[in-house]
Amino acid sequence: VSFWLGAGRPDHAKRVVFMGLKLTALIALALAAIISIAGPLLAGWYSTTPEVVALASTLLVWVAFYHVADAMQALCAFLLRCYRITMTPLALYGVLLWGLGLFGGYQLAYVGIAGHAPTQAASSFWAASTLAIGLVACCLLGLLLYAVRRSQWTPGASIQAG
Repeated sequence: VSFWLGAGRPDHAKRVVFMGLKLTALIALALAAIISIAGPLLAGWYSTTPEVVALASTLLVWVAFYHVADAMQALCAFLLRCYRITMTPLALYGVLLWGLGLFGGYQLAYVGIAGHAPTQAASSFWAASTLAIGLVACCLLGLLLYAVRRSQWTPGASIQAG
């Protein structure tokens, strides 16, 4: 993407961005499906205790959702660097991952939220973290789409370098 932007070809950069987004989503969804379907088998590799395998299998469903969101946000963050956008992702990470993800998970698990009793469960942390990384992915994707669109508007952006 940086190559095409530097060459003054934002149209080619746009094509590569969308190709990367599609490929990342496809691979992430395929791996998430494998994790979800093979959860009990994967958990069984690490423990023979039925209760542990059952709990780990349910957590692996959260891991699968987390994986899809994480893959998308990682790609968006790296692509945003090509458009010289770095501070907004940092702020989003700080607020959403630490604030909503970590603090939200702690609140769900140990304090309770909105009159609901604390869950005392590991799934609380996974749920809050998955929600947080999903929101980060959505925000970064929106910012990336804006950056791509903005690069198309730049006067002379399609002029060949050299």
